[in-house]
Amino acid sequence: MIASTTRRVCRRIMSWSFSALSCTFALLMAGPAGAGPIATISGSVDEFLPTDVLLDDFDRTIVGSTSNALGPKVDVLAYGHADYFAYAAAGNGGVHAHSNVFFDFTQPQRLGDELAFRTSADASLTIDDFVVNGPAGTKVTTALHFHLTGLVQAGSSVPYSNSIFNGGKPQTNGGAIINVGADFFGSPIMQGVQELTSVNGSSPTSSGIGVLANFTGNDVLTTDPFTVTANTLFSLRFELGVVAGAGLTDGGAGNASGSADFSNTLTFVDDRPVFDLPLGYTANSLEAGIVDNRFGAPDVPASVPEPATFLQFAVGLTGLLTAAGWRRFRSRIVNVN
Repeated sequence: MIASTTRRVCRRIMSWSFSALSCTFALLMAGPAGAGPIATISGSVDEFLPTDVLLDDFDRTIVGSTSNALGPKVDVLAYGHADYFAYAAAGNGGVHAHSNVFFDFTQPQRLGDELAFRTSADASLTIDDFVVNGPAGTKVTTALHFHLTGLVQAGSSVPYSNSIFNGGKPQTNGGAIINVGADFFGSPIMQGVQELTSVNGSSPTSSGIGVLANFTGNDVLTTDPFTVTANTLFSLRFELGVVAGAGLTDGGAGNASGSADFSNTLTFVDDRPVFDLPLGYTANSLEAGIVDNRFGAPDVPASVPEPATFLQFAVGLTGLLTAAGWRRFRSRIVNVN
């Protein structure tokens, strides 16, 4: 399956479940597209009325480094407004993503109706010149260390106008998801997802699996062990995705927000050896900037636009969501069955 096609389908058809992570990790199964570092980024802004309306997007794959952003932008609605921002970048040994949305609507929705916004961003990088240097022909089992920093937030208000006819279902919903992954020649060696949600003014609740099960906002992530042949080039691919969503449903009026800011984000560790290797071995990659098993952290591939309007939210916090988890977010947080 072609990675870019998979990403577009994942973004537009929200039918996969969060637990299966099908869409997210299907992207990780795609092998390298060719020689040299391959950077792929995508992002989108969607509105649900309840049908999915794509407001804006970007999606491209190049050799080298690339970045793009949507917003910050404010859509003025008949009875409120929505602020949103999406950013993705890949290159120079790192991938970066930032997604947020804030939604405020004063007109109660009819029972059974919904109004929601979603922003998503995804970045991946394929590097194909890794080599572990050591005695010729020997096999080495190793693991790889990444460094991930970022902030996930979510918030919602108590509904401005409660409906007594909706059976007590949530009416204001904000949340977000972050996912990370890596593969070695198409086989996953790292996977992780974290979700944060807030409903009807509640304190945000968090859940996670894989390497993000206990993510604190500034962690070292270690892959599963994999085996390479000394002095032989090999390829690795790693990816970061974020999605934020906010909306109203079933007679609700109010505000909600979600944010996942990982714009300085998933890179190789720079405070210790990148690979776990036995004595007598080291690792190098010109494309990744790894010399003698050490990574020199470069700058972000492009300057990150500041979502200024997002800082002025009246509701408090913002959240997390990836394309793979949006369907579950919608059914569990926006209560669409």
